[in-house]
Amino acid sequence: MKKLALILAALLVQTSISPAQQATAPSKVTTFDQLFSKEKPVTAKRGVHMHLTGLPPTPDRFVQLLKIFAAARYNCVVIEWEDMFPWTIEKRFRSSFAYTPDDIRRFCKVAKKLNLELIPEVQCLGHMETPLSTLGYEHLREVASNSSGINPLNPKSRELIQGMVDDVLKLMPDVKQFHLGGDEARTLGKNPETKAYMEKHGKGALYLHHVGPILDNLNARNIRPILWHDMMCDWDSKALKSLAAKCDLMVWGYYGHPDTTTSTPNTSNVSKSMVWFCGAQRPTRVPKLHPNGTPRIAPSSANVSKTQRPGSMSAVDTN
Repeated sequence: MKKLALILAALLVQTSISPAQQATAPSKVTTFDQLFSKEKPVTAKRGVHMHLTGLPPTPDRFVQLLKIFAAARYNCVVIEWEDMFPWTIEKRFRSSFAYTPDDIRRFCKVAKKLNLELIPEVQCLGHMETPLSTLGYEHLREVASNSSGINPLNPKSRELIQGMVDDVLKLMPDVKQFHLGGDEARTLGKNPETKAYMEKHGKGALYLHHVGPILDNLNARNIRPILWHDMMCDWDSKALKSLAAKCDLMVWGYYGHPDTTTSTPNTSNVSKSMVWFCGAQRPTRVPKLHPNGTPRIAPSSANVSKTQRPGSMSAVDTN
């Protein structure tokens, strides 16, 4: 999965300087204070999305990354835990090197000192490989041969997601916002029962039948839910209005500037009520390099200032 590798500019500057150059001309190394010319950032919310699938950071490296994010003037971090969380609802969801409860508490303590808001993410519909690849949970798949999508009409599906959300909140009780993912649900409506439901009631109604009560539960705890926006692009007005009262949408895209891209986050397709914006890049894709060997940072919906988004997100390669 995604979310843009916006590599910290100060680090890029430093990597373009050889050790010999650093020894002879240390004054030319750019500091964070020199990097940021504006006292007041363009957007109030400046976030990083950490997707921990693959090769996640060690606990100590995780803490280092939080300090780097704070130094780079980010003020919130979305953490997609996946199998790195110490799940109690089902311990088999844990990786063999998952973080411990004490690790999670440590991350929260450090983030609080750094004035970084941590926003946990638990997927609710697509990208469900962690639980649905576990023996005994195959019956919750929408398509039997595909572990990525959960069946939104199976009441046990919502029970599982709610249990995972509750698990996270036990160790992160002070969160103000909670990301439920919900993107790239490729199997939605591919089951005969879900297909019939969607044809009768609409795609939005099927989605909300499953996710709506989870949103209500979080709102009842004074926690604002967030969902990725891509699955809502073709919803009818009734479903969109119902969703607007329950959560924020985080708009993201694989490529391009939001004013000109032909993909879903084009500004002409995005409601002003959607308060987050996010760029994306597949982590397996090697970034293009400048002639001097440093990665290029292309204009994207994560760092654009022209549109003056009230909140913006970028993603980081945590490996």
